[in-house]
Amino acid sequence: MVEGAQDVLLFEEHRPWAEDLAAALCAHRRIPEPDRRQHGRVGLWRAIKRRRSSDPAALKAHARRSIFGAIAEETTRNGLFGDSRKFKRAGIPVPRVQLGPRGGRERRETEQREGLFDNIPAPTTDDDPATIATDLVLSLPWDLRPFADAYWLRGLSESEVAQEMGCAPSTVSNRLYECVELLRASECVQREAK
Repeated sequence: MVEGAQDVLLFEEHRPWAEDLAAALCAHRRIPEPDRRQHGRVGLWRAIKRRRSSDPAALKAHARRSIFGAIAEETTRNGLFGDSRKFKRAGIPVPRVQLGPRGGRERRETEQREGLFDNIPAPTTDDDPATIATDLVLSLPWDLRPFADAYWLRGLSESEVAQEMGCAPSTVSNRLYECVELLRASECVQREAK
C-alpha cells in the first residue's frame, strides 16, 4: 500500500477521538464548534506526517501533544479571544479593550500567589483531556506554569490573566508565546529521540 494511502487510513481511524479531544480541550474557550474539531484534525495530521513508529500508542501520544500545540498556537496567535470574524460567525460579541484613567492599561505590582494549582482537576484516565493538558502544563518551567494554568486550563482571557498576575497584558502574551515555543521544541526533541 502507498504511504499516502496509509496516512489517510490512519487519519480516518483516529479522527473521531482527535476531534473529541480538541473539542474538550478548548470547550472553555469561545471557539465555534467547527473550529474546535479542525484543531483536532490538524494536530492528528501533523502527528501522522511526523511519526517515526508504527506503534498506535506512540502515534496517539504524539497526536495529543500536537492537538494541544495547535490549540495553544491558535489561542496565542489570536490574542484575547481570537479572530473577530470567528466571533461574528458564531454570533458572539467581539470584546473591547478597556483603558485606564490615563488612557493606557493599568499595571499592578506583582504579588506572591499561593495555591495556583489547587484547581487542576484530578486525572481520571490516560485519554482524559484534563490529564493531557495538566501533564503538558506541568512539563513547562515553574515560572511559566501559572500563565499556562490560568489561560489554557482555567480559560481566562489574556487581560484577566494579567489582572490576576498583576502584570501587563503584553507580559502574558510573551509568556504564552514562550510556552508554545517550549512545547513545540519538546515535541521536536521527542521526535528526534525516536
